[in-house]
Amino acid sequence: MQCSQRAELEIPVVRGSHGGGFYCTADNSYGPVQSQVVNVTVRVPVSHPILTFGAPGTRAFMGPVMELHCEDGRASPPILYWFYYEDVTLGNSSAPFGGGASFNFSLTANHSGSYFCKADNGLGARHSELMKLSVTDASPKVRLMNGPHRCEGRVEMKKEGRWGTVCDDGWDMKEVAVVCRELGCGAGKRTPAGVLYQPGAEEAQPVHLQEARCNGTERTLAECKQTNTFNCGHEEDAGAACEGG
Repeated sequence: MQCSQRAELEIPVVRGSHGGGFYCTADNSYGPVQSQVVNVTVRVPVSHPILTFGAPGTRAFMGPVMELHCEDGRASPPILYWFYYEDVTLGNSSAPFGGGASFNFSLTANHSGSYFCKADNGLGARHSELMKLSVTDASPKVRLMNGPHRCEGRVEMKKEGRWGTVCDDGWDMKEVAVVCRELGCGAGKRTPAGVLYQPGAEEAQPVHLQEARCNGTERTLAECKQTNTFNCGHEEDAGAACEGG
């Protein structure tokens, strides 16, 4: 009588790395014999796609192209990624060999809000977590007018799309330092009167700011505390001179 024996090997957790050719050998002391190779393909479903922004942090500026990147590093290819702003579909991109994919678009002020992506490789779709993005208008908000160069002159700021002057009430080197920093003009140098820079402001041009109260460390003049009770004319326009220029 001839008896047959059977042996089994159990893999408790199947991973993507387990795909490939499997075979066994049998040896009863008369020499080993190898079985045929059985090719096994392991497909890993999408688990946790991650959305990242091309710009550092969660603040970007209008105009430049923004890159949204979505990736699930463990899922089996091919993977199709969808990109969303709020509940609006922006577009899709595929990763035929695995990894991530990107979607590019030009930023406007209307693009502040929540973004997420979806990954699908045919084994079930998954969404990323929501990512918040704040879009800032990068157009200049401060300028120095009628000076010898762009880093010296009468201080003007833009408000609601219109340029106006700043009153010199309380105006000192702390405010000048902030203006120079905002313009990329180096350190503040002095606080000249705005009327020195001719031609002066037109009568129809508004005075946007009665008094700016800066501590000198702000990045922009708009970040300083402000007084908006106006009793100031253009004869009191503030000026600034910076080391740059």
